Amino acid sequence: MWLIAGSEISILKKCPADFNGHATIGFTLLMTCLFAAVAGGYAGYFFSSSITASVVVALIWGLLVYSIDRSMVVSLKKDPENSKWTNYVPQLIVRAALGFLIAFFISIPIELLIFSESIDVQVGVDKANEKIDYNATLRKANRITGLKEDLAGKKEEQANAKEQADGLPDTPLYLKRKEEQKQCNNELSKLDGEIAKLKRQRDEASSRVPLIVVGQKSDDTNIYAKNKRSFQWGKYTQLLGEVNRKSVQRSKKGAECAAIGSIVNELEKQWTAEKTQLADSLGRVVGKVNLGLNKATNEVATKDSLQTELVENQNGFVRRFVALGNAADKDWDLNTLLWLVRAIFILIEILPTVVKIYTPVGQ
Repeated sequence: MWLIAGSEISILKKCPADFNGHATIGFTLLMTCLFAAVAGGYAGYFFSSSITASVVVALIWGLLVYSIDRSMVVSLKKDPENSKWTNYVPQLIVRAALGFLIAFFISIPIELLIFSESIDVQVGVDKANEKIDYNATLRKANRITGLKEDLAGKKEEQANAKEQADGLPDTPLYLKRKEEQKQCNNELSKLDGEIAKLKRQRDEASSRVPLIVVGQKSDDTNIYAKNKRSFQWGKYTQLLGEVNRKSVQRSKKGAECAAIGSIVNELEKQWTAEKTQLADSLGRVVGKVNLGLNKATNEVATKDSLQTELVENQNGFVRRFVALGNAADKDWDLNTLLWLVRAIFILIEILPTVVKIYTPVGQ
């Protein structure tokens, strides 16, 4: 232990009172070296799965940590005339910082071993989250959502155009012409009613016209004809003139309604042709957008598959260390236990320096 502590054995043999103090310093250095060797050996086995490699790494790491700790202890010189521990605070801070760094690296392999169950669970969660995030990033980069929205919008526009093509126009001009047609047809129907009424009145007036003898047949029978000088005949001719006049008006109105109907039909045909053309044009746009969406989706699927394979194969040291940190962030008890383990290693690492400082100046 004296040799490990870096003591001058030839001088120490003459100072029996200091045997235990220097042995204690040597023992703490030995324990630090052993812990470092165990951690290094596990790390070596983790990376290589080889016992030989783990033993070699354990020896190298243990000796490296021992040399660093021993140099910190040996380099700490105490003044026999002023040995208050407060005089060594600056040196303690420097050595504690270095010890903290060494202890942190020593503790990592042990942490991965102690918390392996929690790490295994968190690794699965981390991988799943990375896949989701990467997929979302790919979809955003390839405008998957935007393309789907564009496709849905164009399909809706196409459906509206087809529906409008099967329906009637809603333009102000068409509505105006349609109203004119309606009014014209109403007037035409009104004239038809008036003509029908006048014809009935004409026929009734014709039946009331008295007959007169205008000659005889060969068999001495009389020949009769309507009395055109009678009042009834005048009424009949008046109604006949009204019927003819209304018929002329009806013919003009019919021609007018037919002209308006032709305009309405032309507007309907033009509307149907325009909307059908628009629907066909939108159909081509839908095809292009759908083609772009399929291409982007396939690209995302390919990259996502490659990323998934890459992520699934990531089970190394960094992956597990990051998973341990993520698991500790979500679990207060695990986080507390993790830092207790680290605190123990930090304490073990700086203990030789603390023992050297607090050990009274001996013989």
